[in-house]
Amino acid sequence: MAKRKPKGPLYTNEVGIKGPAAQIYLNDHLTTFNKQLLSHALDEKKRENIVTALTFRGKMYAKKKDNQRPVQVKDTWFLEEVIKNNQGRK
Repeated sequence: MAKRKPKGPLYTNEVGIKGPAAQIYLNDHLTTFNKQLLSHALDEKKRENIVTALTFRGKMYAKKKDNQRPVQVKDTWFLEEVIKNNQGRK
């Protein structure tokens, strides 16, 4: 198996799968509520209200500006607060 690059897409030939190289996508297993929350966050990203919406270990995170750390978003109310106030929970 080839050494993995620290960032960038993952391809089938990098993990020993034969055939033409195809990109591999990894997904979290999310609850129904978190899927809806992620969908709402991705809509806000398309509207350019936030720059990042992501999941990690089943939890939803978002950030308003590139230079900020992502904050955990547990509900739609807090996502709206991130958009309005540009800050996370303290």
